[in-house]
Amino acid sequence: MKVIHLSYSDNLGGAANAAFQLHRGLLSIGVESRMLVANINSSGEGIFQCPANQKDKPNPLVERWKNHKKLKAQKRLFKEGRPTTYTSEPHSEYNFQEVAWLLEWAEVINLHWVAGLVDWEKHIHLLAQFAPLVWTLHDQNPISGIWHFQPNEAENTNALQELNAQIISKKAKVIAELPENALTAVTPSKWLTNEVINSRVMKQVKAHTIPYGIDITTFQPRDKTSTRYELAIPNDRFILGFIAHDINDPRKGLDILAAALQNLPTDYKVRILVMSLGCGKALEFNSIDSRHLGLSDSPAFVSKFYAALDVFICPSRQDNLPNTVLEALACGRPIIGSDVGGIPDMIQSGVTGWLTNSEDSKDLQANIIKVFKLWEDDKLNSLS
Repeated sequence: MKVIHLSYSDNLGGAANAAFQLHRGLLSIGVESRMLVANINSSGEGIFQCPANQKDKPNPLVERWKNHKKLKAQKRLFKEGRPTTYTSEPHSEYNFQEVAWLLEWAEVINLHWVAGLVDWEKHIHLLAQFAPLVWTLHDQNPISGIWHFQPNEAENTNALQELNAQIISKKAKVIAELPENALTAVTPSKWLTNEVINSRVMKQVKAHTIPYGIDITTFQPRDKTSTRYELAIPNDRFILGFIAHDINDPRKGLDILAAALQNLPTDYKVRILVMSLGCGKALEFNSIDSRHLGLSDSPAFVSKFYAALDVFICPSRQDNLPNTVLEALACGRPIIGSDVGGIPDMIQSGVTGWLTNSEDSKDLQANIIKVFKLWEDDKLNSLS
């Protein structure tokens, strides 16, 4: 089989990394696999860059989008100076005709996070002429209008609702006009599969749930004591870990973790260390030691990060199937995760971790205290 994966990036961000890992996994078992991306960030095998066509005429809907008063840099909406739900327009200036030779080679075209790379009106039907399409959804954008995750009411103004509805109609029309069985949807979580089935855009498309895969030769259990020594981390601390590509993205919930830690008793605080990975400015944790290690592009280092933890925290407000949870579990670390999206698919409460109520810092705090007591009684390793 010959598979080509379309993704905006080859490995920048969780969705791109999932596509990259799938590409590498297929190569490792002898499947011919390629990636076609807008931005190349790795030196991986079989990755090609799609050329941009700067001569495209402006699309009125794009211009309306770009001129919207709430649109700021990086396509993020800001409300009172704070970034909110990520958004994308359904248009692109990339030219797939110039890489027709690569598309003709493919027997399956696997779309991933393609916002900004694939133009819905120009490219979807064009791509379907080359090979059957499989669309791996990493968030709600392919079945939504502008949103990647459905926003709260405060963000969703009347103007944005109108724009969102208009784009949903355009997307639904594009999918409805595809030949029968030209497109199959795949999602990594039961939650997102259900969203696809109930969507206006892809309600007639067959949808399957296939969880992400990770490289278990990299993400595997390591000795905690020796790993902490290697990373110069105290061995007598209860260490909580948090990872996000952008740690200040409100959707990932680092502020919820900060609120949960704020009112802990002092005898807990002095024994806790919070460690984080990702780009963005680290939060202060109110008398609790913390170390922010920045963004790492080394899977081996990230694996050591997990190994040094006592528990990994995933307090997302919204999420699909976070790679971080899978990676932490593969490294033998229990999880405290919010009960949203696909996170409950991965956590067996009391066996591999604990689920907390979304956006409930008090419930998160109660679970942290529960795990702290297990650690204090030297019973936490039985869950690893």
